[in-house]
Amino acid sequence: MKLVGVISPKGGVGKTTVVANLAGSLTRLAGVGQVSVLDLDPQNGLGWHFGQVLELDQTGVCRASVTGRSPWSARVETQLGVDYLPYGWAAESEREAFEQLLTSDIDWLGRLATERPDTDTEVCVVDTAPGDSAYLRQVLHHADMVVTVLLSDGGSYATMTDLEQYLSDMLVVRPGVPVLQVINQVDRSERLSRDVTAAMTASLEEASAYVVVHRDEAVAEALACQSLVAQHAPHGQPSQDFDRLAAAVWRQLAS
Repeated sequence: MKLVGVISPKGGVGKTTVVANLAGSLTRLAGVGQVSVLDLDPQNGLGWHFGQVLELDQTGVCRASVTGRSPWSARVETQLGVDYLPYGWAAESEREAFEQLLTSDIDWLGRLATERPDTDTEVCVVDTAPGDSAYLRQVLHHADMVVTVLLSDGGSYATMTDLEQYLSDMLVVRPGVPVLQVINQVDRSERLSRDVTAAMTASLEEASAYVVVHRDEAVAEALACQSLVAQHAPHGQPSQDFDRLAAAVWRQLAS
């Protein structure tokens, strides 16, 4: 199973939205049952995109792991053909214990990728908590590909140095891991958005190293309806953007 880690140095950039819609677009390429999503963010926001509302006391990968069970025991099958591994409900003590486990056992995510009950799944897209964390370090240690997410605004531009440091540290230990940058919520009608997008892409060596996702109300509307953008507005620009992102990821994983 290939692991695609989706990361960002800051919250509020639409990272979880990118994870969910990337997984949906990858499923259309790979087939039903071939894609999983893993939520390594205690905010538990990923399931909403798949119509999965977190139930009180629901066991996820956090509680399963700290009680000695397989993270796959928390798997939820969605109607969209994507298997969902929720972070799950966790008391503060359980969250702390899980993060300590991830810190002390750096191979946790690597084992998860090899212990899937059935071996047909090709890709697992991993959502991470923003910023430096035990979740991020697991992804940087094991991901076959890293997707970064930033907004086309001043706040994200200011955090690019942090992001570059994360990736630099990863590439020292694991040279050659492909990185794809998503510039999210780009609005070509706004000068700041255009300027920040141009500044972000200027440092990239290849045009194929980034994908733009345009700002559109359909993205927020899809989330409100607990669905993916391709379900809510299949012919809209964001749906095409996520398909283009998935195609770029798929090509890289196949190379």
